[in-house]
Amino acid sequence: MNDKKIELLKKLKELSERGVGGEKENATKMLTRLQRKYDVSDIEIETTEEKYREFTVPRFKLYNRLFWQIIGTYGISKYKKTRKRDVILINCTASLQLEILAKFQFFYTYFQKDIETFFLAFISKNELWSKTSKEPTEVTAEELLEHLKARQLAQKLQKYEYDTDKLKNEQLQLDI
Repeated sequence: MNDKKIELLKKLKELSERGVGGEKENATKMLTRLQRKYDVSDIEIETTEEKYREFTVPRFKLYNRLFWQIIGTYGISKYKKTRKRDVILINCTASLQLEILAKFQFFYTYFQKDIETFFLAFISKNELWSKTSKEPTEVTAEELLEHLKARQLAQKLQKYEYDTDKLKNEQLQLDI
C-alpha cells in the first residue's frame, strides 16, 4: 500500500475518533470500508504513525547504559524528558517502540547472566568466599557450566591485594 493511502486511513481514523456527529459517522464508515478493501487493520494504521512514545529508562547504571546503547543502534539521538524521573519520550512508530523494548528485554536477560558470571569470577579471583558454614548443595549442570565460565574469566582478571598494614600507614599519613 502506498503512502497516500496510509495517510488517508490515518486521517479517517483520527476523524472517526475526534469528529462530531455525522462527520464522525461518515469517517467511521469510510474507514471500515477502506480497511476491508485494502485489508488493513487498526494496528497497521497506528504502527506507521510516528509520535512521541514513552520509554521507561532503567535506573541501575549498567542497565541504563545498555538501554542507551540499544537506542543508539537505531540512530535515535533526540528525546524529550517528562516530569517522571525514569520516563522519556522518543518520536517513533509503535512497531519501532515494540522492537526497541523487545530488544532491550532480550539483551537485559543475557546481560544479567553475564554480570552474575563476572561476579562469581571476581569473587573467585580475589578469594572473597563466605566463611560461614553452609551444607554443600547439589549443583545443577547449568550452575556447573556457569562456574566453569566464571573460572575461565577469573584467570583473565587482575587480583587485588588488600594489605591492612599498607592501608594503616596511608591512613596515618592522611591524619597527620
